[in-house]
Amino acid sequence: MPSVTYKCPNCDAPLVFDAGTQGFYCDFCKSAFTKEELDSKAGTETQSQTASAQGEEGHAACYSCPSCGAQILAEETTAATTCYYCHNPVILSGRLEGEMEPELVIPFQVKKEEAEKAFAQWVKKKWFVPAPFKQESEVQALTGVYFPFWLADCKVEGGLEASATRVNSWRSGDYIYTKTEYYSVRRAGSVFFDNLVRNALKKSNRQLIEGVQPFETQKTQVFSLPYLSGFQAEARDIDAKEYAGEIAAQANEYAQRMMRDTIDSYTTVQITGNSLHLAESHFRYALFPVWTLTYRGPKGTVYYYALNGQTGKVFGRLPLSYPRLGILLAAVAVPLFLLALLGGFLL
Repeated sequence: MPSVTYKCPNCDAPLVFDAGTQGFYCDFCKSAFTKEELDSKAGTETQSQTASAQGEEGHAACYSCPSCGAQILAEETTAATTCYYCHNPVILSGRLEGEMEPELVIPFQVKKEEAEKAFAQWVKKKWFVPAPFKQESEVQALTGVYFPFWLADCKVEGGLEASATRVNSWRSGDYIYTKTEYYSVRRAGSVFFDNLVRNALKKSNRQLIEGVQPFETQKTQVFSLPYLSGFQAEARDIDAKEYAGEIAAQANEYAQRMMRDTIDSYTTVQITGNSLHLAESHFRYALFPVWTLTYRGPKGTVYYYALNGQTGKVFGRLPLSYPRLGILLAAVAVPLFLLALLGGFLL
């Protein structure tokens, strides 16, 4: 399986994707290229590759870095990483070929500098966070990762049957009259759903992945390998068929709710029949961007922080500084204790 590093046409240094310009940037000679320019040079001097997944150890494979030739040990789902020796970006393209090739991608929109600033501001507001977690070295440990997802498009057909009532009351003299009308109501048709999102990586932290959602899935682009340059990426290891039943149930639930909401001019509504069924479904494989940071506390507990690389939404779990918490409790408890003593003396 080949590994690829995209090279600058001007100086042969590695290119990385720039979230700010949505183009490709060479940090060595400061050249910049659009995707169209890079595509026009594809297959010539813009990429260096080697076709050597040289061996497997368990679920990991060994690749050769296209830039320096060093050996890179990659986990089973790793699709893009950085060489530990020359620090150049490496794309393990063999893991994104054939049926494993994504159809869609959301390129990073939030630059690393913006993600670092957002993290620093977020942590600054948390007074009980341990001081080491606020150090610049921790902030700079943010990693841009493309996570794999399935997007499901569905068509639900059928209808609902319901019994409904419409109740009217009025007063005439000393009497109150109530009129109840009974109806049989039916709704039928087709309902379409686009981009129902499901995680496609077993080892991903579910809270983290769900916490940074939603992504603006209508802004996906056709997948291209160069978007991964300079970032880490994970390949899917969950097949779409594993979500078939779950997606069908969700689509049916949404369709029932939408049809039920159209029966809105009655006093009471009772669903008596449901013939809704999933008529069509189509899954598409996509990669979405997330800035991540993990922190291991003194007792080995792992804390995590994530920022949506498209929208900037923040999600995370922070460690608690018990000394700082103790200071606050003491600051509150001592005045209360003194007030209690003073109150007892005065009484």
